[in-house]
Amino acid sequence: MMGLHYNSSAARALEPDVVRHDRLAMAALDPFDPVFSEALQRLAQAFVATHQAEPRIAALFATEQRWLLCHAALGAHFRTGGIGRGLTRPVLVEMSDRYAIASRNTVHAFIDEALKYDFVRLVTLRRPGGHHRFVPSPKVIGMLAHWYGLHFEALDVIDGGSRAGLFRADADSLLLQMQPDVADGLLAAPGIRNSGPLYATFSRVDAGGLIMDRLFGGIDLTIPATFDRYETDITSISFLASFAGLSRAHVSRKLSAAEAAGGVGWSGLRGRSPLWISHDFRRQYAQTQATKLSILDDAFSRALAVRAEAS
Repeated sequence: MMGLHYNSSAARALEPDVVRHDRLAMAALDPFDPVFSEALQRLAQAFVATHQAEPRIAALFATEQRWLLCHAALGAHFRTGGIGRGLTRPVLVEMSDRYAIASRNTVHAFIDEALKYDFVRLVTLRRPGGHHRFVPSPKVIGMLAHWYGLHFEALDVIDGGSRAGLFRADADSLLLQMQPDVADGLLAAPGIRNSGPLYATFSRVDAGGLIMDRLFGGIDLTIPATFDRYETDITSISFLASFAGLSRAHVSRKLSAAEAAGGVGWSGLRGRSPLWISHDFRRQYAQTQATKLSILDDAFSRALAVRAEAS
């Protein structure tokens, strides 16, 4: 892709913005700032649309654990220039151990599945006795670039910036610079790994993140909250199960657990009326997204600063 040309106005557009920092910091205290809420809902809806367009590859990110392993693997790949030297089983196992993501057996099973579905590809070794090396397939790199673009669109909603367009103009090069930094930030951030009990009820089970995105993307922001409850457009457990590709019993159990903790509930008859989300659940979801957006934006700013100094 063509490289970016930097000038003073472009540099100013990419520096950490006071408005952006204020709104992301505000999300830690009040996740219901109108502009931040709009950006958050757009992001959730974009995640849902991405899953519907590419369900198999989106399933690679189905749980928080798998999502973290994906970022660790992609960070290892790009850390050595993205030429097939950085991603091996021992490297991913070491990163998983360092950040307490998963057991060694789980890491190996994750790689085996990624190979089976052509999410990663084996690199031919030039010398015997070395570890097998892997590279992400083009469709995974494309999904990663799309994921970055969605988050930059959300940040642009918050402060009127132009990150998404600038990123997409040179995504290949910027991914190379940013992904190791982003992976380290996501793996180490307490706001990602400890995002609250209501959030964890969904994030640690299959398709739980997708269910949350569908719930939060379905809030009608024009309707004021009633008793700190935010009504969604979900009225059926069967619909939510079919949408997420899960059994009705599985989704019902997760909703029941969240309901018992006060995170969700039904406006009328259970499973036959709009599902609502509590203030605390929405706050935990918003804070997690705000942490992720800050990590991405800071990495983007650092990458651009390095490139500006080199130009």
